[in-house]
Amino acid sequence: MSARLVLSTLLLATCASANGADVTATLPQHLLLKPPRPVVVDGRLDEWTMDGTPFTISASGKDPLNDIHSNDATNPVKGDADFSGRAALAWDEQYLYVAGEMTDDHLRGVRPDSFGNQGPPGWGCDSLMVAVASFRQPMKTNSPFSPTPFLGLRYAPTGVNPRGTLVPGGPAVLDKRDFYWVLTEHSQWAVTETPRGYNVEAAIPWKDLDFVARPGERLFIAFLAADVDPGEALNQVGWAYQGEPKDHPVFRLADRDDVLGEVTVSADQTPTDRPFAVRATLAALAGPARMEAVRVLDAERERVAEQPIGAEVPAGKTGVELREFQAGSVPQPGGYTVELTASVGGKTSVVASAPLRMVEPQPEPPTIRNLAGEIRHMGPDRVAHNAYAEHRVGFYRHGWVKSKEDYVPYIRRHVEPGLKEAARGAIKSKSSWGYVDAFRCLALHRLTQDAEYARLAREIVDYMLDAGDLGWFKLTAVAQYRYLTWKQDPNSPFVPARAEDRYRANLHKVAAAPDKELFAESGTHNRVWHRYALLKIARQVAEEDGKPVDPRVPEYTDYHDKLIGEVGDTDDASAGYHWVFFDAAAALYFHTGDWDAFLNHPGFRKTLSRYVEMVSPSGACVPFASCSGWPEVGASMWAYEWLSRLTKDGRFRWTSHRIAEYYYNHLDHRANQYHVPYDTARNNFVLAYLLADDSVPPAPPPGGSRLTWRHPLEPVPLEQLRARPGTSPMAMVPDRWIPDKVVLSSGNDPQSLWGLVELLPVAGHGGEVPGNLIALIQHDAALLAGQGYYENTPDFQNLLWIEDLDGLAGDPRPMKTEVPVFVDDAAFTWVRIRTTAYQHLPVTYTRDFIFCKNRFLLVKDSAKFDSTMKVRLGPCFQTRCLGPQCGEYWFNAYYDDLYYTGLGLGRGVQAIRNPSWDLLVYFSPRPGRTHTVADRYLENPYRCSPVQMRQIWSGMVRAGQEITFTSVLLPHAPTFTPQDLLDPPADSKDPKRIEVLRDDDRVTAVKAVSETDPWHKIRLETWVLLNDTGTSVQAGPLDSDATVAIVGLAPDGTIQHRAVVGGSALRFRKKDEWSTARKLKPAAVASPPQ
Repeated sequence: MSARLVLSTLLLATCASANGADVTATLPQHLLLKPPRPVVVDGRLDEWTMDGTPFTISASGKDPLNDIHSNDATNPVKGDADFSGRAALAWDEQYLYVAGEMTDDHLRGVRPDSFGNQGPPGWGCDSLMVAVASFRQPMKTNSPFSPTPFLGLRYAPTGVNPRGTLVPGGPAVLDKRDFYWVLTEHSQWAVTETPRGYNVEAAIPWKDLDFVARPGERLFIAFLAADVDPGEALNQVGWAYQGEPKDHPVFRLADRDDVLGEVTVSADQTPTDRPFAVRATLAALAGPARMEAVRVLDAERERVAEQPIGAEVPAGKTGVELREFQAGSVPQPGGYTVELTASVGGKTSVVASAPLRMVEPQPEPPTIRNLAGEIRHMGPDRVAHNAYAEHRVGFYRHGWVKSKEDYVPYIRRHVEPGLKEAARGAIKSKSSWGYVDAFRCLALHRLTQDAEYARLAREIVDYMLDAGDLGWFKLTAVAQYRYLTWKQDPNSPFVPARAEDRYRANLHKVAAAPDKELFAESGTHNRVWHRYALLKIARQVAEEDGKPVDPRVPEYTDYHDKLIGEVGDTDDASAGYHWVFFDAAAALYFHTGDWDAFLNHPGFRKTLSRYVEMVSPSGACVPFASCSGWPEVGASMWAYEWLSRLTKDGRFRWTSHRIAEYYYNHLDHRANQYHVPYDTARNNFVLAYLLADDSVPPAPPPGGSRLTWRHPLEPVPLEQLRARPGTSPMAMVPDRWIPDKVVLSSGNDPQSLWGLVELLPVAGHGGEVPGNLIALIQHDAALLAGQGYYENTPDFQNLLWIEDLDGLAGDPRPMKTEVPVFVDDAAFTWVRIRTTAYQHLPVTYTRDFIFCKNRFLLVKDSAKFDSTMKVRLGPCFQTRCLGPQCGEYWFNAYYDDLYYTGLGLGRGVQAIRNPSWDLLVYFSPRPGRTHTVADRYLENPYRCSPVQMRQIWSGMVRAGQEITFTSVLLPHAPTFTPQDLLDPPADSKDPKRIEVLRDDDRVTAVKAVSETDPWHKIRLETWVLLNDTGTSVQAGPLDSDATVAIVGLAPDGTIQHRAVVGGSALRFRKKDEWSTARKLKPAAVASPPQ
C-alpha cells in the first residue's frame, strides 16, 4: 500500500477542448489511495508495501525532496545505517493512516503508555513526524505554535527486553504535558522494534482534525524524522519538509486510480435568493474521460437541478468547467449534495461530490459581540484628555534631550537606587549577568566619584574573568568593558589584577579546545554571528600569542568571513533580532579597538543606517516580525550614540535622544513592571551616557518619506546543506539588494503622522507579509501597533489576507516584491507595491498607499488571479479596542495600552499607557462585500492587537479576474459619538469626515477632512484621485487625467496643495489648476550601488 505519483492540475497553462471546457497543463501530485485491506495499528506493518513507498528519508539519498534540518556540524548523519527511513500513507472516511519503517542504531523514546500530549515533542526523541494541512477545509491544529497540524509518531521501548531506552530527564521530561499534542487525542499508535531500528504506525481520526475526508480533497504533506543518540546533538532529516505548508507536496485523496474528480461550491452557505457557482474538475489519469454533468441532489437523493457539461478530457490532462446556478434554482433551504458525473470507457458514474447548504434569506448577524461575561466601555478620560491636549499642556515633552547629561535623570531614578546591593549580590552569587551592574557602576562612579562603585565594578569583572564565560552577550560585555577601562588606562581603578592576561587566557582555551557547539551551525543569522565572533577573536588572540589553534577554528572563521564577515549584516529581519546580531558584530571591534576598520567596512554602517530609519520621530521603536511587544528597543540608544561618535554624523544620536524621550514619556513611572524591558532601558541609558560624544551635534533625518534596502534571503541548495551539516536552509545574497521598508513620514515633528510598511517577501525571524502596514502613529499615539513573536501570518497583520478555500497547490515561483512606483511630495507620498506569487498562490497582489501627510492614509488593494479558484479575501486591520460606536462598514479603533509580554506570550507583562488618539477604519462599501470582526483575545490575552477588522469578498474567481478593495484610515480625537464624524447631526455645521465619490477597480476618488488640532478645530480638507484608466475622470469637483491627483485645502478653504502624478489636466471646482500644480512623474525605485 503506497501513494502513487500522478499528474494533477495547477492552472498555469491551459488550452481549450473541442467543446469549450478548459483543459489544463498538470504538475506532479501524489495520489493517496484507500488501503486494500483494513489496517490494524500494531506496528507490524503487515498491511503496507514499504519497499514501494516513494517517501524515503535519507541524508545522502538522491531524491531531491530529501532535506536536512537543524543538524549539528559536529554530528552529521553517518549514513543510512545510522539514521534513515521510509514512510507511507493511506486513508478511509474515518482515519488518516501513517506508517514508518525507521533505521536507527540507537533508540531513545517515550513511555509506551504515553498520552498524545505527554512527554517530549517529536524532536525530543526518536520519531517520525508528519506535517499535514488542508486549505479547502482548514484543519484543527494540535499545537499553539503552528496554524496547521504537526503529528509526531514517537518511538517507545516495547517488549520484554527492549533494545531502546527512555530519553533522559525523568518525570520532568517524560510526564510533562502542555498544549502541544504530539498525536491527537483519539489517535491509535503502536511501536515495534526491528533489528535495524523500529516501526511506528498510527491512525489519526479525521474528526480530531475537523476534516471531512472525500475523494479529490487536497492535502499538503511532508515528513520530518528525528534521531536523538546518546551524547550527540539532534539530527533531523525530512522528505519535502519546508516548514511552510503551501510549499509541501500536494496529495489527493482517491478511491480509484483511473480518474480523479473534484467539485467546489462558491460559498459555504447560499441564501435561496442568491445564485451560486460550481467548479468541476476531472483528471484523466489512465485514459481519456468525459465530464458529463453537475447535479444537485436533496437529502433523499432526488435531483433538484442539473447542468450538462459534455467535455472530453484527454489522457494525462485535467478538464475544468465552471457552472453557474441561477437564484431560485434550489428554492428550499436545507442540505444538498453537488455531484460531478463522468464517463470512462462508456460507463458513467459519480466521481466527486461536495455538500451544499442553502439558507433562508436573512440579514447579516451583528458584526461585533462582547465576550461572554465582559462589558467594557471607553473611558471618559480618553475624550477629556486626548493626545493633542496632553501634548499641549506639556504632559508629553519632546525635543529637550540634547546631550548625554539629559540621560542622567533616568539613571539617577532607575539605576542608582539599590545598585550597590545588587552588585554585592552579583559578586556573592557570581551571577552570570553581573556585567550589567559593572557598567552601571562605571556610570555612577562617573556621576558621583564614589570609589565603592569602582571597587564593585572591578570585583564583578574579576569573577567573570575567573569563570571564563564568553557566551552570548558576555563576550561583548567583557570586550566592551575592557575597551572602556584597561585598554584606555591599565592602571584604572576599574581593572582587576592581571586582567589582560586572564582575558587572553580564556580566549586561548576557546581557540585550542572549542566546544563542539560552536561549530553546530553555519549561515547568515544571528546565532552564527555569535559563534563566528567568539571564534574569530579567540583565533586572533591565540595567533598573536603563539598559542595552539584547533584546525576547525580557522576553517569556520575563514568560511564565515566570506559569508557574513565581509557583508556586515544578518538575514534576521525583526526589530528584536537586529540587536542580537549587532551585539556579536560589535564584539569584534571592541576587542581590536580598530573602529576605523569598522567605518571602512562596506556593510556595517549601511546596516545601522537602515535600522535607524525604523524609529518614529517621537522615539517609538516599533516592533515587527518576531518580537516581544511594544517597544522593541534592543541596543539602539547606545549603538546610535556610539556610531555618531565614530562617524561624527549626528543623525544617529538625534534618534538616541528621541528614544530616551519616549522612555521618559511612557516608561518612567511604570518602568519596572517587567525586568526584560526595564533592564533594556537601564542598560541603554547607562551605555549611551558612557559612549556619547556631545561634540557631535544631533542632526534630524530628512523629513520626507523614504525606502530602506537590504540583501535578499534565498534558499540554500540541498548539495550545500549536505556538504556542510548545520547550514541554515536560507541565506543572504550579498551581491543583491531588495527594498526593505517604506518610511511614511510627514516630517520630524514628534506629533506628526508617521508609518512604516514591510516590503520583504521573506524575512529571517519574520513572516511573508510584503505590504504590511507595520505601524501608524500620530501625536505619539500608536494607531496600528503590530503583534507578538509568533503572529507573522497575513491574518494577524494590516494586510490583504487571501484564504484559499480550494487548497490548490502552492505557486512554485518564489514570492517576489517590487516597488514600481515611489513618489514623495510635500503633501503626500504615493507608493505602489507589487508582489507575485503572493501567499504562495497564483496571485499578483498590488497595494497602493496614498499617504496624505499629517492628514490620513488611503489604501487600495488589488488581487489578480492566474487560476480559477474558490477564495475568501479582503484587507485586515488589527487593533486592541473598538468603540464606543462602529458602523456597517466602518470601525472606530484604538489602543488604550500597549504591551511588552515576553514573546507575546505573557512571560512577564509591561504595560504602556498609549496617548488617547483614535483611528477611523473605513472600508469603502461595494456590492457583495461583508465586514467582520474577529476578537481573538481569549486565544492569547497577551497579544498587542487581538481584534481583527476585515472587509471580505468570497466566491469563485476566474483566471484573469481582478478584485480590489479600498480602505481609508483617518486619525482623529476620541469622541463618544464617532458616528457623527461620518453622518453629522442635522443641526451641526460639521462636515462629513470621509466621502467616497467613486470607487471601482480602476478609479478611486475620496474626500477626507482631518482635524489634528481639536482644541482650535483646525480642519484640513483633502481630495484624492487614484486613476488607472489613462483617461480623464471626473469625481465631484475634481477632474483630471493624472494617475494621482491631490488637492489639499487650508483651514480657510483656499487651496494649499495641488499636485499630480502624470497626466496633462487638473480642474477643481470648475477651475483650471494645471498651471500651478506640482507635476510629478511616477518612477520605480533604483537599488543602491553595491
